[in-house]
Amino acid sequence: MALSLLEDWCKGMDLDSRKALLIVGIPVECSEAEIKETLKAGLQPLCNYRVLGRMFRREDNAKSVFIELADTINYAMMPSQILGKGGTWEVVVKPRSPDDEFLHRLNYFLKDEGRRMVDVVKTLGYTTPTEGIEPEGLAQVKLPVWQPVTESMWYRKLKVFSGSTSPSPGEENFEAWLEQVTEMMQMWQVSEAEKRRRLVESLRGSALSVMRVLQANDDAMTVEQCLDALKQIFGNKEDYRTSQFKFLQTLQKSGEKISGFLLRLEPLLQRAVRHSPLSEAQT
Repeated sequence: MALSLLEDWCKGMDLDSRKALLIVGIPVECSEAEIKETLKAGLQPLCNYRVLGRMFRREDNAKSVFIELADTINYAMMPSQILGKGGTWEVVVKPRSPDDEFLHRLNYFLKDEGRRMVDVVKTLGYTTPTEGIEPEGLAQVKLPVWQPVTESMWYRKLKVFSGSTSPSPGEENFEAWLEQVTEMMQMWQVSEAEKRRRLVESLRGSALSVMRVLQANDDAMTVEQCLDALKQIFGNKEDYRTSQFKFLQTLQKSGEKISGFLLRLEPLLQRAVRHSPLSEAQT
């Protein structure tokens, strides 16, 4: 197998198999210059590398090239094949282990949430000094005896709201943003000041300007009072009759599945009920 050959070559040259790959299926008549040109086109835009050796594989009647990478394999970017003379050449790399896959996904999740590995450790209830530890090093961390912390530093980053009528990519409309904020504020066991800080952190543009004015006028405002004020400015201004009219006038489109129609109808029904006189009287 090509993978066994890759592993044997790495052991023979004392190389980390996560920083090496094998190109197989290269036609015998392919010259060294043609091989170099093909590798340059297929691999150079993705990573730095150097060719350590070539050989002929009798089992597939083709040449193979052994390559050392400057960094560990980026599985998200590494192609499984590259286009060369005679068709495609197979790129053989060490398979990603389940642990590698988990740590890879965890790494991307942490970056997206603006958090670090130390936050994960604290969330699990440990107080080990793990500053600077990256997800790839988690397996080497020896966790101490369970010591629950008084307040977790972990929290899910809020979605972004700018107050724009046409949200940019990465931003949410007011209703979606408000729903997440309301849910997260109930979950967070932190001070009111910390909740306000996290709320402000999620705002941009005119929404942030409004929030700063509110805080300037009353720096003791609760998060609930801030959200009520934002509702008055950015919330849906439809009255009961308009919401009800939109709901009643919504019909199933020609060829539209009933499931799709119901999904489209549900938010209109919720809005009509939310704006009804009875609902407003109860609130």
